[in-house]
Amino acid sequence: MTSKRALVLVAAVTLSLAACSVAMAQQSRPYGEEGHQRPQLYQAPELTSVNNPYSDYPAAEVQAVPAAKARAAIAKMELLRAQANLNRGTRAAVRTFEHSDEVSKARSEQNQAYQQYQAARERALQPLQNDEQYRAAQIMKQELRDQIVERHYEAGPEKPVLHEIIAMAGLKLRYATQMTNREVEALRSSPEVSEARERLVAASERVTNLRQRFDQDLRDDPDLIAARRAVFDQKVAHVASQAYLAGLKEARGIALDYAYFVRRYNPYRVMGYDRYGFHRSYYGYGGAFDKGYGY
Repeated sequence: MTSKRALVLVAAVTLSLAACSVAMAQQSRPYGEEGHQRPQLYQAPELTSVNNPYSDYPAAEVQAVPAAKARAAIAKMELLRAQANLNRGTRAAVRTFEHSDEVSKARSEQNQAYQQYQAARERALQPLQNDEQYRAAQIMKQELRDQIVERHYEAGPEKPVLHEIIAMAGLKLRYATQMTNREVEALRSSPEVSEARERLVAASERVTNLRQRFDQDLRDDPDLIAARRAVFDQKVAHVASQAYLAGLKEARGIALDYAYFVRRYNPYRVMGYDRYGFHRSYYGYGGAFDKGYGY
């Protein structure tokens, strides 16, 4: 009778432990039972304690990652919006400057002064067209240019005769220098060209001064300063959110590995679940299954 009672007691303990093992294994799986067409996702309970004997699933670490991803996405979009605001404000300021009355008037005066200078220059160089030496130098320059092009064309892919081309290029440069000296002398002796050049320089300096002043105002504009500061702050927030997300992912991986190894290799904590089914032994109860009373 004593042996029979012992066998009955061992069988009862075995059934109880098997039921507990099934419940714990179901709790450790992320999905529902196999065989269902649409398995229900496992809702992990909130991690209340590190020494929770019923669940080692790191719910807090896993659930923190989606929120961190959302914050990183928001930080990225906030950075893009800050940059768009800065670009929009800068373009608006430049557009206002370019279409202002002062700048439009200065640019109109510059264009008018340039046209007057070109007209005065052409009138000053007009007498050179009747000068025989100037015309001869102009004709020789054109002929030498054509001959140099012809020598290159005749040589084709082969190496051209360099000493002939260099000699012709030297002659061409000499005639061009003679023409330039005559033109400079004619322009220097023309009071109309000098006056037109002075007006053009003054108009160009005025436009340059307006642009330099606008560049300084653009740097000192309080709205643009605030926009640039907002862009920098959003860059800092974006970098911080990415670093926070990377840290959470690393912590999640460590927590998942810890939970797996605790359930897989720690029989004193809870019966685990492996590819062969439930563990065949549970040493916390004195190793009764190893004595032949279990499976």
